[in-house]
Amino acid sequence: MKLNALCKNLLVLTAVYASVATAGAPIPDQFHGVWGTAASCKAWVSKPAQRLGAPDEGADITKNAIEFGESTCELKRVGKSEPDRLQGSFTCAGEGEEFSRQIDLTLAKNGTLKIDKGPNLKKCE
Repeated sequence: MKLNALCKNLLVLTAVYASVATAGAPIPDQFHGVWGTAASCKAWVSKPAQRLGAPDEGADITKNAIEFGESTCELKRVGKSEPDRLQGSFTCAGEGEEFSRQIDLTLAKNGTLKIDKGPNLKKCE
């Protein structure tokens, strides 16, 4: 009987470890921050009372999530991670729907960020 309970506990611990291990690393620090186009950053910075999320056409990137204007995506698994690039699998929610999405973040040498094939974004400060 004790062996059966031990096996069950081992299976539970294995499942917990597997779910934590597959979550992957967090989004690296160099991607963190509020990103937008020149115009959307200007509007976002100049109106602090209206900062209810990411700037238009931009994103607010944190350790484990990317907030867009209409949705928020949580990192589930890192596919590829380099100093200037991150490919990840995300679970997103927005406008009453949940969906999975692959997102590719690429930092250019000039400090701009591209999310998938979107516009070049700069850090809003």
